[in-house]
Amino acid sequence: MQNGFRQKMNLMQHLTATLTKAEISVQEESGEDTKYIDADPFVRNFSYTVRDDKIYYREGAVMRECNPNAASAERIRKLVELRDTTRALIDAQLQDLSDEEIHRLQAQLNRQYDAFRTKHGLINSRSAELSFRDDSSYYLLCSLENVDEKGNFISKSDMFTKRTIRSAQI
Repeated sequence: MQNGFRQKMNLMQHLTATLTKAEISVQEESGEDTKYIDADPFVRNFSYTVRDDKIYYREGAVMRECNPNAASAERIRKLVELRDTTRALIDAQLQDLSDEEIHRLQAQLNRQYDAFRTKHGLINSRSAELSFRDDSSYYLLCSLENVDEKGNFISKSDMFTKRTIRSAQI
C-alpha cells in the first residue's frame, strides 16, 4: 500500500496547472444590474454568506448579491450564523477538540437556535425553507430539530448536548 502511495506522490510532482480568473458578465435581473464579486474560497459552493452587510450566494467562481425582502433577509442572516456554528461544531468534533471547546460551541448553537426559533419559528418551517432552500446546508440545519411526521417540534437534536461525531481512528 505504501509503495502505491509513493508512486502517486511521485506522479503528482510532475503535474502542472494554470489557474485563470473567471470572466464575469453582469446580467440584467428584474431591470437592475446584478452585482457579482469573486467567490470567497472559504464559502462553500451553493451557499449564502454575508459580506459588508450584504447577502451573497456563491455559485462556482463568483458570488451574486441577493436582495430578498426584509423578513427573508433577516431569516437568511440568522440561518447563515446557525450554519456556520453547526459546521464549526462538526469540525471541532472531527478534530477531537476538548470538551470545553465542544461545550462552548454547543452553548453558542443553543443561543443562536433559541433566538432564531423565538423570532422566526422552526427551521423546518415553510418560511425558512423558502428563504434558505438553495443553500447546500439547509437540510443539515433541518437535522437540528426533531419533528414528527406532521412537522411538529419534538426536541432539539443531540448535537446541542452530546458529541455526535467521532474523528476517524487510524
